Amino acid sequence: MRETKATIAVLLALFSIFLIGTYLRLYGPTSTSVQLNTSVDANTNPFNTWWKIYRKSEDFGNVFKWDHYLDIYHRHFARFRNKELTLLEIGVRNGGSLKMWRDYFGPGVQIYGLDIDAKAKRFENKLERVKIIIGDQGNATFWTEALKTLPKFDIVIDDGGHTMNQLKVTFDHLYDHVKPDGGIYFVEDLHTAYWSGFDGGYKRSGTFIEYTKDLIDQLNAYHSKDTKLAVTNFTRCTQSMHMYDSIVVFEKSSHPKYHSILSQ
Repeated sequence: MRETKATIAVLLALFSIFLIGTYLRLYGPTSTSVQLNTSVDANTNPFNTWWKIYRKSEDFGNVFKWDHYLDIYHRHFARFRNKELTLLEIGVRNGGSLKMWRDYFGPGVQIYGLDIDAKAKRFENKLERVKIIIGDQGNATFWTEALKTLPKFDIVIDDGGHTMNQLKVTFDHLYDHVKPDGGIYFVEDLHTAYWSGFDGGYKRSGTFIEYTKDLIDQLNAYHSKDTKLAVTNFTRCTQSMHMYDSIVVFEKSSHPKYHSILSQ
């Protein structure tokens, strides 16, 4: 009996060693699987890592962000990494963020940058798959013409001039140009909605914050019994809105009228 138990123990130990060896061959440090981006621990935000090692250069300048933005980016953008996608960033500035997006999303991202400064065109020669558009985001006619030749976008990031007119005109023209099956419209630096120098102000009519509050109503319009709040195209194509300090994120997908359910 003792010999039988000892034999079983040895066999179990050998089988455990076999399993561990197989796992290491498949998934361990000697694996030959290829990743588009360097893999990181699941608890590590790649933006934080990038921020620590990035240094401005002759090709790309510094990047200005608020410190809480990085976690918000990763929360909403992680599912796009290492995939083919189209991204529009409004506000190229000195090009540092173009480099950040390329490093984060990987070589599959086609980046479009919009800026009012013609000097921004130089960044087309600094990175592959980057197209720079020169124009005024606050000009409705510009958008009407530009969108005739631009593809639908997976992600739009409005980091442009931040005035209330620019924000509103851009959103009204671009939102329908964001892909309906999971596209994201990301507006940052919305603290300007409280600054008079950007035509903002607390509870001031016409700010993008007040406009966003109206969009929250539209998102919930299926439940309205008031004729003044009707279901719109925005209702039908917007799955969620996420509000943060200085940021609002719109996530698009089909939004039907939902029905309550009752468990048995």
